[in-house]
Amino acid sequence: MPSAIPRYLKLFFVPLGLAFLIYAIFLLARYPEGAVVGILAAVGLYMLYRGFGLDDIVALEKEKLWDAFLEQRMVFISYTAALLVSLVATVYGAMEVWKLYSAEGVWYMVP
Repeated sequence: MPSAIPRYLKLFFVPLGLAFLIYAIFLLARYPEGAVVGILAAVGLYMLYRGFGLDDIVALEKEKLWDAFLEQRMVFISYTAALLVSLVATVYGAMEVWKLYSAEGVWYMVP
C-alpha cells in the first residue's frame, strides 16, 4: 500500500506546483490579472494530457528514443534535431505573438 502514496502525491502536487509557478511568472511580468487564465489553461492542459493517456505514449517514445541512442542509429540524431528545431520555432513564434499582442494592447489596457 505505501507504493500508491507517491502516485497520489504526484497527481496532487504537480498541478499545484504548476499553478504556483505560473502565478509567480505573471507577478514578475507585472500582470497578475492574467495569472488566472494562465493557471486554468496549464492545469486544463495537464488534465487533458493525463486524461487521454498521453503520458504513456510519451514514456513509450522516450524508451524508443533511448533504445535508438544505445544502438547508435541516425534516428536519434534526426529526432534530436527535430526536437530542437521545434522548440526554437515554438519559442520564436510565442515571442512574435507576444510582441504583436502587447504592442497593440489586446491582452491588457495600455495606460
